[in-house]
Amino acid sequence: MTDLVSQHSCYSFKGDGYATQNQIRNYDSRYYAISLEFKTFDSDALLVMVVNHLNRQHLVLQLSGGRVNLAINYANETTLEFTSKKTYNSGQWVKVEAGRANRSGLETGVLRVTHSGVREDFVDTLPPLQVRELELAGSKLYFGGVPPDFPFQSFPRVKGQSLLGNMRGITTSNPGSNSLMNPLYTELGRINPFYGVQPSCHHRILKTLGLQGNGYIEVKSQPLRRDSSFGLSFKTKQREGVVMLSTFLGQPSGNIKDFYSVTFVGGKIRIVLGHNTDVAHFTTSLLYNDDSIHSLFINKQANKVFVYIDDVRVNKDEIVLSGSHLNIEAPTQGGLYLGGIPTMLAEQALKLGMLDTIDNMVGTIRDVAFLDEVSVRVVAMNEPVAFFNVNIGRG
Repeated sequence: MTDLVSQHSCYSFKGDGYATQNQIRNYDSRYYAISLEFKTFDSDALLVMVVNHLNRQHLVLQLSGGRVNLAINYANETTLEFTSKKTYNSGQWVKVEAGRANRSGLETGVLRVTHSGVREDFVDTLPPLQVRELELAGSKLYFGGVPPDFPFQSFPRVKGQSLLGNMRGITTSNPGSNSLMNPLYTELGRINPFYGVQPSCHHRILKTLGLQGNGYIEVKSQPLRRDSSFGLSFKTKQREGVVMLSTFLGQPSGNIKDFYSVTFVGGKIRIVLGHNTDVAHFTTSLLYNDDSIHSLFINKQANKVFVYIDDVRVNKDEIVLSGSHLNIEAPTQGGLYLGGIPTMLAEQALKLGMLDTIDNMVGTIRDVAFLDEVSVRVVAMNEPVAFFNVNIGRG
């Protein structure tokens, strides 16, 4: 259960921002530590960086390939560095404790990462002759990103991508002190700029998905009832690629003959709908792989389906399903794939005619929404059943 301190010290980072603070007044060069909890789907993002711009010594805590990385740079190319073995960009809360201490001239660095009660611990040391004293008094602290004018050329280890996610319980520790930090604190007479950060962690729906051609996301699917609609926006330069597939394949139960899909085939949009033994399909006459944002809206009225792209109807009566009270059923615990499908399902999906390509998409999908007489639903990309190699919340 989240403690009250964490609840009242939680911050949302919008993915293009940062917060800055001055170093604590009681900095002690013998010992310095930072702890926090974070939650994100980012694979690469800055969490916290402490920088002495005069001597270029710095401590940086960041995500690299989903792994937590701590680097303490003492200048003169001397560094203590740790990288977690596991990835932690799962959209769940992760606690990180990072610090260093100098005892009898021996410099020791520590990284501890805890998630769901499971902990990774890393410790390493540098002998006295290899290291100069870490002097971070008067340094600047950056949370979740850095300002646009940050001198990256002086700090090549810093990736610089701002965090899209949350941080809470940010604490700095020195001998005899343990201070909860507010990255948005404004001290009288001193400017601590910030941008794209809010002092709360209220749930926010992320509606954008960035795709590099080697991943997908699975979310809860949605049945297409007798009268229903769904839509989305997309952008790509690909000629072939999976935009969407709803299927019972891989599910513990359900009729695998109920499905619907949207794909790119030869740069055109192809739509396939299946119900029992009846399969209907439609392919646009125009190409839409021009790397521009396009909107797709599909309206199902009983057994007839109408397709609109950029608010213009692009079909006549080509999509017709038999019967007049049709529901295309869908799984309730997953089964809606965006941007691609798992390899283990690909061959069977092709064989069953659910789609005409299994290539993963390169581009952007956003604003996926469903509407019928029962519900209105916007798909939250940050509530996945599963995901692999996608940028959730980023186009």
